[in-house]
Amino acid sequence: MLEPTASAGPHEVTWRQIEGLVDAVQALIETGVEEPRFYATLLEHAVRAGAAAGGAVWAADTDTFPTLCASGPSETPWSAGGESAHRHARFLQQVRASGQAQTAPPGAADAQGPVNASAFLLLACPVALEGRVIRIVEIAARPGSSPEAARTYLEVLATLCALAADFHRRARLKECQQRETQWSRFEQFCEQLQGRLDLRSVACAVANEARRLVGCDRVSVAAPRHGTLRVQAVSGLDAFDPRSAPIRQLEQLVQRAAVLGEPLFYGVAGQSAPAELETTIDHYVDQSHVRALVVLPLAETDQDGPVRTAPVGAVVLESFAAGPGQLADRTTLASLARQTRLALARAARYERIPAVRVWERLGRWRSASGWSRLALWSLPAAACLAALIFVPAEFRVTCRGQLKPQRESRIFAPRDGRVEQLHADHGETVAAGQVLATIQSSDLDFERTRLLGEIQTTTEQLEALRTSRLGAKPLTAQQRDEVARQTAEEERLKKLVASLQAQKQILDSESEALQVRSPIAGQVLTWNLAESLRQRPVRRGQQLMTVADTGGPWVLEIEVPDQDAGEVLDARRELGPDLPVTFLLATEPSRVYQGRVQRVAQICEPDDRQQLSVTAVVSVDAAAITQRRAGAGVVARIECGRRPLGYVWLHDLIQAVRAWLFV
Repeated sequence: MLEPTASAGPHEVTWRQIEGLVDAVQALIETGVEEPRFYATLLEHAVRAGAAAGGAVWAADTDTFPTLCASGPSETPWSAGGESAHRHARFLQQVRASGQAQTAPPGAADAQGPVNASAFLLLACPVALEGRVIRIVEIAARPGSSPEAARTYLEVLATLCALAADFHRRARLKECQQRETQWSRFEQFCEQLQGRLDLRSVACAVANEARRLVGCDRVSVAAPRHGTLRVQAVSGLDAFDPRSAPIRQLEQLVQRAAVLGEPLFYGVAGQSAPAELETTIDHYVDQSHVRALVVLPLAETDQDGPVRTAPVGAVVLESFAAGPGQLADRTTLASLARQTRLALARAARYERIPAVRVWERLGRWRSASGWSRLALWSLPAAACLAALIFVPAEFRVTCRGQLKPQRESRIFAPRDGRVEQLHADHGETVAAGQVLATIQSSDLDFERTRLLGEIQTTTEQLEALRTSRLGAKPLTAQQRDEVARQTAEEERLKKLVASLQAQKQILDSESEALQVRSPIAGQVLTWNLAESLRQRPVRRGQQLMTVADTGGPWVLEIEVPDQDAGEVLDARRELGPDLPVTFLLATEPSRVYQGRVQRVAQICEPDDRQQLSVTAVVSVDAAAITQRRAGAGVVARIECGRRPLGYVWLHDLIQAVRAWLFV
C-alpha cells in the first residue's frame, strides 16, 4: 500500500507515486471520458497504487447503492450477498450521512451489528457535488497494512474523490452549456415561427429551422389539404415534385402515423416502430435510404384535454448517417412538436379568414401610400435634429473611483518568514518609525547561527595560532619557514574574521529590517490584521498593511474610461488643467461634493474589471466631507465644457459608430 522501496526515501517515493496517480486521473478528466469508463480507470489506478485486493464505486444518490463498477475476489463485501451485503450497506449509509472518508477494519460494527464481515480493511470516501454525496469510492485493503500506510492511502483516496467531484462538475457544466446552446437554437426557432402567418411560410420555416435545432439531415412538414396530410415543405428544397414516389410514400406513412396519434421511431436506440406500420416504413426506407426516422403527429387539444381526431400536421425528421443525432431526445422533440403545432394551427386559422390575400394586399398598399403622414412628421423630426446639432449642453464624463487620504503608504514584507507578533491593528494611530509587526525568519536565524559559529571557530583558530607562536624560537631554516607560514595563516584568519564580522553586520541590519516600521505617521487601514497575518507565513514583497495620514488632505482616485480619456485631455487643454468635478459618495449619496482635477496619468491600464482606463487624481475639501471613509466608492462627473446636445446624449453611440467605420 504505497510502501517505499529501499533505494529511495519513503516520502519521496510515496509522493512521486501520488503525483503520478493524480496526474493520470487529471489527464483522464481532460479527455472528457464518459462516467463508467472514468470510474473504472480511477478504480484501477487506486487499487494498483495501494496494492489493494479490489474496490468498488457505488451510486450514493439512491438508498439501494447500485454498483457502477467493482473488482476483487469473491470474499469482498460487494461480491457477497444476503446478510453480508445488508451489513455493508449500513457502512455506506454512514459514509453518505457523514460526508467524510471512513474506514472499517475487519469485524467493525455499529449499534445494529457488524458492518464489515470480511477480512479486508475497508476504506470508503464520498464524492460530493454541491454539498450532496453522489458517489462513494471504496477500496478493500489487504490485511496487515500499517496504520500509517492506511492513513496515507485514505488521503490518496480523498484526493481521487476530489478529482472525481471535479469530473462531475465539468460534466454538469458541459451539460448546462449544451442545454444553453439548445435553448438558444430553440429561441431562434420560435422567433422564425412567430414572424410568419401563411401556412406555406410556416411550413418552410419549421423544416429549415428544425433541421438545425435537432441536428438531423432532413426535415419534412405535412399539413392538412382536402382532408389528408400533404407534404408542404422539405428542408433545403425551394420546390419539390409532390407526385414523386418518395413524397407519396412519405405522405402515406405520415397519414397512418397520425391515425395512431403517437410519435413514430425507426432506427433510434431504445425505440421500436409499431408492428402495423412496419410494411409502410420498409417501403419508404427503400425509397429514401434513411437510417433513422421520427414522425411527430401534431394534433390540437381541447381545453378539457382530450385530443381531437383531425391533426393539424406532422413533422418528419430523417437521418442518413449511422448515428441519429438528437432524434432520441424526447424533450427536444416534445418542444419542437408543441411549437410547430401552435404555429400550424395559427396559420390554418389565418388562412380560413375570408379573402385573406386581398386584405394582405390592401394593408401593404395602405402602408405604402403615407406621403402626407411622412410630410407631417418630417417637420418635428427636422426640429429635433436641429436642436441636437445646434443647442449646446454641458458635457460631463462619468467615472467611478475611491476616496482616500493623499498620503498613503503600503507596508511590504522585507523577507520570507512568519509574522511573529503584531504591534498595531485596524484603526490604530501610529507614529513614523513605530514598529508595526515583527517577522521571524528561520532562514535568517539559521544563517546567523552558522555565521556566529564560523566566527567563533575562526577566532579560536587564530588564538591557537598566536599561542603557538609565543614560545617559538626559530633556529633552523625549517623553523623559520614554519614561522613565516604561521604568520601568513594568521593574516588570512584575521581577514576571514573581518569578513565574517562584516557579514554579521549585514545580517544584523536584515534582522533589524524584520521589525517592520511605519514610514509615516497615520492610521492603520487594513482590516482584521490579527486573523490575516498573525503567525502566518509571508513572502518577500507581500503587502502586509496600509497606513495613511487620515488627518491630512484627501483626494479622489478615479478611473476615466479609455474611450473618454481624450475628451478629458482636450478639455484640460481648452479650459485649464484643474477641471471642476462633482461627485457622490457611496456612504452619503444624498449630498453632492465638489473637487478639482489635480493630475491625470499619461498611460492606460486595466482596472479591476480588466477594462482599460486612465487614472485621475481629484483634490477635494476634506473638511466638507463628514463621512470620510478610506476606500469609499464614488461616482464622479468631470465637467468638460459645452458640446452640441446630440453629442452629449449620443457620444457613446457616435464613438461606437466611428470605431465600427474604422474597422
